[in-house]
Amino acid sequence: VDLNVAIQTHRDATAALLASPPSRPAHLSSSSHATPPSEAALEFVVECCENLDQMDQDLLALEQGAAPDKLIRSIFRTMHTIKGGAGFLGLARLEKLAHAAETILVKLRDGRSSLTPAITEALLATVDKCREAMRLLESSGGEEGFDPDTLIKTLLAADGKEPPAATERLVVECLPAATVDEVK
Repeated sequence: VDLNVAIQTHRDATAALLASPPSRPAHLSSSSHATPPSEAALEFVVECCENLDQMDQDLLALEQGAAPDKLIRSIFRTMHTIKGGAGFLGLARLEKLAHAAETILVKLRDGRSSLTPAITEALLATVDKCREAMRLLESSGGEEGFDPDTLIKTLLAADGKEPPAATERLVVECLPAATVDEVK
């Protein structure tokens, strides 16, 4: 797979997604089932969308040979922010996805892993999946219908790990606590 084609396909799909009005899953089509998002949730959506746009640009710059250290830290901060906000808002599935991506990014940042096309594609897919979560949060006030498990398995595979068997509980590697200097 040509990575430039994959990135362009990702950008085209993202543009189409952002241009279309939010759609609600069938099980949420009745307004009695949806909870309006809180002001904190709406602020989270705005911040995440801005950060995800920057993450898209950073991933493209990485693939074009830009200096990786600063970009990896920026991408890490995006995932770290999403993970923290999702945890604060009780969005466990989004938090789990962000944690899986963050685990890979810590290894890249610390030099324990190298960026590969598989990792880049998985991170681009993570951007799309996070945007999906933002649309659900904005339209329904929650993450009902959001299923990141397949993508988490893709992230694990890109990281060189075997996804757990269907009968095993999915456990994502714990990250060491990041200091303020590491996050900057």
